[in-house]
Amino acid sequence: MERVNPRLGKHVRELSLEQEKGSGGNSSAPRSPVAKPQLHLLIPNKTPTKVKPDLEDRWEAALGTVRAAEQGFGCFMRPWKFETVKDGLPLDGIIVFLNCSRLRCDAIILTPAGHLHSVPLSNRTNQRTLEGLTKRFAQGSRDVCESRITGSDFDRDVLNSISSHLWGAVVKPVTESLGKVAFGPRRIWWIPTGAFTWLPIHPASPPRPKSDALGFEPETIIPFDWASSYAVTLRSLLRPLHGAAQKAMLRTSPTRHILAIGAQPARRTTSLLGGLGTSVQCLKNHVTGMDNVALVTLEGPFATFANICRALKPSEHSVDMLHISLPIQLNPIRTPDSAWVGADGGRIRLADVLTITTSGRDTMPEFAFVTSSSLQMEGLDNNSGGGEFLTMAGAMHFSGVGSVVGALWNAATEDSAAIAKRVYGRMFPGRAPPGTADGDEKCLDVFLDGIEGLRKARVPLHRTLPFVHYGL
Repeated sequence: MERVNPRLGKHVRELSLEQEKGSGGNSSAPRSPVAKPQLHLLIPNKTPTKVKPDLEDRWEAALGTVRAAEQGFGCFMRPWKFETVKDGLPLDGIIVFLNCSRLRCDAIILTPAGHLHSVPLSNRTNQRTLEGLTKRFAQGSRDVCESRITGSDFDRDVLNSISSHLWGAVVKPVTESLGKVAFGPRRIWWIPTGAFTWLPIHPASPPRPKSDALGFEPETIIPFDWASSYAVTLRSLLRPLHGAAQKAMLRTSPTRHILAIGAQPARRTTSLLGGLGTSVQCLKNHVTGMDNVALVTLEGPFATFANICRALKPSEHSVDMLHISLPIQLNPIRTPDSAWVGADGGRIRLADVLTITTSGRDTMPEFAFVTSSSLQMEGLDNNSGGGEFLTMAGAMHFSGVGSVVGALWNAATEDSAAIAKRVYGRMFPGRAPPGTADGDEKCLDVFLDGIEGLRKARVPLHRTLPFVHYGL
């Protein structure tokens, strides 16, 4: 909008910032030299917004002006209509919406042909039950992140029982219906809503035998060999597909620019799982010396607030791939207040990192790897369990990153390194990064290869299941 009509775009941006202030939110980070107010349009606010009536009128008037005055902006700031997206659906999988509200809890299957199928869930699936599961899972994941309980306790008391419940109540009815309406690649994109956004759908499986005392999973990651990815919305999933041609046109250099940030200092030790000491080191090991790859790293004491903000500042080249392995302060109630913590204690808010959308070619990264060995959840005691939850990886996918590997809770450094070794090892032997038009291998494939490496090493559930994939 600002490129087409700078004056009108600036007016809409100022009204958005005024609305943010009126809702009592911290709309900008005073310490951040890179934060952009327009980024707040990208990040969903999970708290109710209270603004003055006259501001609401001015906001609606401004949107009406944009939609009426500028060609191609008739749906500006409106949800996409289904008719506009059904012809651009991915052909290599099924999209499943999980709906949770006081009125209904069900699933809707969207096939590559654009056909919709409603799936009733188990009678024991209702909003109250699901909110009870979310409170249990959220508290358990926070306790294991803060070392209040052991990983084996988390496996036994939380993950196993929740996975079994979700299998019988949700995943089994969906996969049984998929066998009747879907053919071809056995891949699912889960788009959860409401209480479902708090729950790990991907590991849902039948009850495990009691002899499996350590919580190891059966043979397959997903029942019936359905491989799972997540998406925040249908639009966030389809945006990279629609923008692939534009990215190809905007690309002026064959060089791919990678920014890697890690809390651990640079080292080359070998972990028990066969990877290098840190996930950043695994990335460096695969790309150092490669033609057409420009890598910038900030590790250990160099990963300070100032250095990270400086690396994120707009330059002549945008970032094609982003790797972040820093402590996270996650606010599940208000995603924009979530932040990574630098080596000097400085908080790098999610909006700061997303400022790379303004870099060079004005495109988002094609791929991001986002994990943390130290994740803290803030404000969880005030949550009723009924709101929607967005991880840092999910927020980056929502804002336009094509493929994101992330973690739902603390990921051990050696586990992240093992995943990174497999992912980058298959991503860089002469292949284009996943999410690009010319990539010959899907990000999900290389991600699942990394998960399989952990499973073969008999890593317990609480260390295997936090890793998730968003997007293409």
